[in-house]
Amino acid sequence: MFVYTFVAMLGLGRGPARLRALLVVPLLAAALAAGGQDTSRAAEAPPGAPAPQVTQAHRVAMSDGVEIYTQLVGRGPTEDGRLPARPLIVEVSPYGEPCCSAFAGPEYNHLFVHIRGTGHSDGAFDALGDRTQHDIVEVLDWACRQPFSNGRIGLYGFSASAIAVYNSLHLELPCVETAVLGAGTHELYRDLMYPGGIPNLVPALAVLLGIGTPSVQAGPARLERAPGTILDTLGGMVDTGFAFLEHPTLDSWWRERGMRGDVNDLPILMFTGFFDVESRGPFETFQELRDDSSHLLVIGAHD
Repeated sequence: MFVYTFVAMLGLGRGPARLRALLVVPLLAAALAAGGQDTSRAAEAPPGAPAPQVTQAHRVAMSDGVEIYTQLVGRGPTEDGRLPARPLIVEVSPYGEPCCSAFAGPEYNHLFVHIRGTGHSDGAFDALGDRTQHDIVEVLDWACRQPFSNGRIGLYGFSASAIAVYNSLHLELPCVETAVLGAGTHELYRDLMYPGGIPNLVPALAVLLGIGTPSVQAGPARLERAPGTILDTLGGMVDTGFAFLEHPTLDSWWRERGMRGDVNDLPILMFTGFFDVESRGPFETFQELRDDSSHLLVIGAHD
C-alpha cells in the first residue's frame, strides 16, 4: 500500500518521462525489503557533503566471446576506488540512454547494459531473441558477484528494456528479487509488429532507427577499439529488418521473441497507459504473472 500511496502523492499527470522517474521509487523500496542491510553507510560523506557521482565502464565477455558494454553509476568510491557494495538496479536496453542514476538515490548502484549489437556492445542484434536472453542471464550473474553489488538486484525496464526482461523470464535470472516494468509487450508479433496479422511498418522502422542511432554515435570509439565489430552490428540490423518481412506469421521465430513462461516468480510492478504503441502487452503479461504477487498500475486510462 505504501508504494501506491507514495506514487500518488508525488503526482502522476506529468507525462511518460515523469512517470518513469517516479515509478523507479517502488523498485528501490522493494529491493531492500525482506532482509539485507545497506552496506554503503560506512562510505558516506559527512552530512552536507554528498559523495560525488562515479561512473565506470565495464566490458563483460559472454560465453561465446562477445563483449557486452555496461555502465556503472553510484555515489562515493571507497579508498581503493571501488563503489561500496549496495543493492543494484539493472536496466538492459538497446537505446543507450541510462534511466535511473539521476533520481534513484545514493543508496543504490545502477548498472545500464547495452544489448548485444547496440550502442557500445559487440555482436549482432537479434531482435531480443535467444542470444540476447542468455546475455541477460550472464550479465546478471557477473554483476551479482562484483564488489559493487551486495547480491540483491532489481530490474527496471521501459518499452524495449521491459520486453527484454519479459522475454527472459523463462530463464533463471541470478540474484533478481523484483522488477518495475513499464509498457513493453507480452508478444512482440501481436502487440507491436503484426497486430491483427497486419505489418506495422512505421513502429518497426522507428524501433530500428532508435536502436541504430546510439550505435552510430558509438562508431568512432568502436572503430578505434575493434573496427570489425561495426560490421557485426550493421549486419544484425539488416538481418532484423529482413526477418521482420520474412516472418509474416506467428511462427517459431516470433514465439522466441515473446514471453514463454516464468521460472523466477518475481513480484513485478507493471505500469502502463495508452501513451505507447504496445498497449496490449502489459495487460496480457499481468494476467499471466498476477499469481506472483505482481501488480498492474494503469495511468491516464480515460485519456
